[in-house]
Amino acid sequence: MAASPLRSARLTSGCWRLIESMTRVRWWGWTCMARGVPRLRYRSRMPRPPASRLPPDQPRFSGSGPGVRARDGCSVELYRRARYAGEIEPLRSLLPAGTRVLELGCGTGLLTHRLLEFGCEVTGVDNSPEMLAHVSSKVHRLCADIETLRLRERFEAVLLPSGLINHCDRAVRRAFLSAAHRHLSPRGVLILKCQDPEWLRTAMAGWRAKPDLISLELLEAERIHCDGQLEVRMTLRYTLADEAWTHSFSVIPLADADLQDLLAASGFEAPVAIEGGPGWYVAKPAKPVAEPQNGSTTHV
Repeated sequence: MAASPLRSARLTSGCWRLIESMTRVRWWGWTCMARGVPRLRYRSRMPRPPASRLPPDQPRFSGSGPGVRARDGCSVELYRRARYAGEIEPLRSLLPAGTRVLELGCGTGLLTHRLLEFGCEVTGVDNSPEMLAHVSSKVHRLCADIETLRLRERFEAVLLPSGLINHCDRAVRRAFLSAAHRHLSPRGVLILKCQDPEWLRTAMAGWRAKPDLISLELLEAERIHCDGQLEVRMTLRYTLADEAWTHSFSVIPLADADLQDLLAASGFEAPVAIEGGPGWYVAKPAKPVAEPQNGSTTHV
């Protein structure tokens, strides 16, 4: 039986965070920048591939390779070896010391540990106990699905990183934002990362990068029309020394207007792009935040 999309909701937190942190690669404004790699511009070199109309008959989230994997196919070992590459430095002015932060989809703590260095009080949520085992004990760790998370505590900032908002399932996207909304304090803010829609629409199999120890290759990039939206299905291969992992996942491109509509439907004001942080947005609640109720979570 195919896994429910609500049970595979860590997908982009898996693939995109690893791409950004391990390879120092940024896909934004048609530019790929990597340490030691020349600046590459794709506008004239990557014709937009046509979208097929195939039925959604393949698993959306899977992985292979050594070690334990999370439910969405992400390799725990690969996450453990990932290096922080400055992803959240542009957020520092929004997260002064003492800020209570709820990080949704924290993985092994790649960003979480930097939040601690900012001086934030962090609660990290992930549905993989194997991932959470690598998160610092200084973090309030919760093993739970984001979609059903209900805590009594409210936070001054909720972080939805690594393109989780690009999840291919509409219900999951709405559930993510509902979870964020109900855990914000009245003056709290949602900070989220959205992946470059143009790159998602044009990325082609064969892309490679190795600016650091881990090399990446885009093995597959298929586009289908599914449920009234363009869905992008990708498979990435990661290689480190003599070990290799693959991760297959599905995402949807979100243009600025799409993101604004999605946030508005979930009770947020229009998002504002964060200066110096490509793909990062901040949004405030547009309506009163409901009182959170206790839900089912596991403390790690």
